Amino acid sequence: MMENTSDKHIEIKNKLIKDREEVKQKYKILYKENTKEMARQMQIIQTKNWKDKNPYLVSMQKKRRYIWIKETTRLRNILL
Repeated sequence: MMENTSDKHIEIKNKLIKDREEVKQKYKILYKENTKEMARQMQIIQTKNWKDKNPYLVSMQKKRRYIWIKETTRLRNILL
């Protein structure tokens, strides 16, 4: 009689440990996904703030990109 109750207790304990591990894994995955999204949002905000604070540098970037595209198109047309 004594063995049965101790076996049941051990079984219940093992089941609870298993359930706890499953919950930990689930929340670990949720945490990872949420922190990724938060990091992405923070990156967007930082970029916007930088653009607001440095309009001259933004315009220089745009100009540089425009010139780069123009030159690569010109060179491509020469090669074709």
